[in-house]
Amino acid sequence: MKLRYLTAGLLASTLLLTACGQGEKNEDTKSESKSDSGNKNDGSGFSNSKKKDDNNSSSEHSTSHSDSKDNSNSSHESSNSDNSKNEDTNSTQYLAKVWAAALPAYRSSGKSQFDDMTITHYDVSGNVLNPYNANNSVKFPEGTQTLSGSPTAAGSVTYSNNGDGTINVYSVPTHFHDHEWLEDPEFSKSESKRIMDNPKVVKLYDGNQSALDEIASKIEEGGHLKEDIVNYNGSDSLSSSKDSDSSSEDDSSSDDSSSSEEVTRDNVIDKVEEYEGHKLDTDTYTYKEPEQKSDGSWGFSFDDKDGNLAGSYVVDPDGHVTEYDADGNEV
Repeated sequence: MKLRYLTAGLLASTLLLTACGQGEKNEDTKSESKSDSGNKNDGSGFSNSKKKDDNNSSSEHSTSHSDSKDNSNSSHESSNSDNSKNEDTNSTQYLAKVWAAALPAYRSSGKSQFDDMTITHYDVSGNVLNPYNANNSVKFPEGTQTLSGSPTAAGSVTYSNNGDGTINVYSVPTHFHDHEWLEDPEFSKSESKRIMDNPKVVKLYDGNQSALDEIASKIEEGGHLKEDIVNYNGSDSLSSSKDSDSSSEDDSSSDDSSSSEEVTRDNVIDKVEEYEGHKLDTDTYTYKEPEQKSDGSWGFSFDDKDGNLAGSYVVDPDGHVTEYDADGNEV
């Protein structure tokens, strides 16, 4: 009887120990399974853990590449800005860029219809805009420059440098046809102020190098344009100007009696107006001062109110008028 109880006790103990062992095994199996699940192969040959590390590395590489690209762009922009600041603004190459920027017709070849064209660079700081009525005109601020073409039909540019690869272009007339410039003080004051307060901001032209070289070859330095060279101001000067005009008309009449075909500075505008059949349109265009060429002909150009070259005229010694468009093509 005792032997039976002893045998039953041993059997119960064995079953209890077996159950405990199986429980621990199941816990180990679950732990291993959970661990394996965290590193489960997704078929790519790498575990999820490895793939996550690679994704982090790829993200860091992409960010690094983006930062590098941004730094490169910033460095490029900074370099361009430095080049603009460091460029010699008195060099013929820089002045050629100014000329081509303001007068697009020169960008194709840099040439004009005038074989003997020259471009003179002047510093006009402190000079008056309207030299024929200086007491009623604003003055050019420090740093204002002028590129003056000869003959005037070749064009002219009055500008200031912004130091950032752009320039301010001022639509300054070189020939004051409208009598308001001479006789109306308020007009001269307000119009000259309007011109200086409303420049056209233009990016320096840096394209066709052969055209720029051609333009640069025509440029010469004129230094500072002294105000007293062009200052014909005041009532005395205006009176003298009118007397001179009257005298010129008398002389012209005398000359016309001897040679009706002779073209002079005094009648070249008349010749063009006869050709057009009407007065020059000073409300729409700004006409330059006529200049005589080496062959005896006279020429002058005209700009629109934005300062862009609109065309030109050439009057032969016999009075024949030829008109050209902004590109130098005969109209």
